[in-house]
Amino acid sequence: EGQRKSEKSQRSQLDLCVVLFKARVGSTIGSLVEHSKRQVRGFVGCNKMLEAGEYVVVPLAFNHWHTGLDDVTAYPRYVLAIHSSKKLLAENIQPPNHILADAIISLTLARGQRHEGREGMTAYYLTKGWAGLVVMVENRHENKWIHVKCDCQESYNVVSTRGTLKTVDSVPPLTRQVIIVLTQLEGSGGFSIAHRLTHRLANSQGLHDWGEPGACHDPELDSETLGLHSPRLF
Repeated sequence: EGQRKSEKSQRSQLDLCVVLFKARVGSTIGSLVEHSKRQVRGFVGCNKMLEAGEYVVVPLAFNHWHTGLDDVTAYPRYVLAIHSSKKLLAENIQPPNHILADAIISLTLARGQRHEGREGMTAYYLTKGWAGLVVMVENRHENKWIHVKCDCQESYNVVSTRGTLKTVDSVPPLTRQVIIVLTQLEGSGGFSIAHRLTHRLANSQGLHDWGEPGACHDPELDSETLGLHSPRLF
């Protein structure tokens, strides 16, 4: 939850989502257990009857990305409240580098719409109950890259985790990549999502005539976006 009684939180509400996974030894997260809807409001919540075990809770928010908040310490803070009829232990842990990518990929695989773009490629779109859009691409080829252009420039009142509404990526063999996450910018106003995907097979990783020489992503992935948009082996 955000600060529900704060006037500031009413002026700039975040897109909040809480996702619960099974914990897995030696990996970032296990299987998806439950999640809230993603909503632009002061708080969200979900309920689940859980078996005894270890779980990972991942709170998510994206609409403050690329909005001028360059100082990480100035990012909005949050409060996570857990209510249980049984005793439990909860601790705050240092997340793995790619926890955002793994969480969004798992959620999109479970809840997104599948589109078989071509042989060996599946595009997933997460829109329902998401206050925006996730586009994720799966490349099942063992020795071919998939070049993906994603054009969302006709969308309205949304912010992109890539900092732009048009992206180009080279998705390596046997990986999944979160191409873009679009988020409703303001909860009080309407928003619209438009997206168009163009793709082709390639024998090497560079974007060739779709990008700068030697580039694999446009815009390039940096320290702020690597954790969410890096291709992940499956």
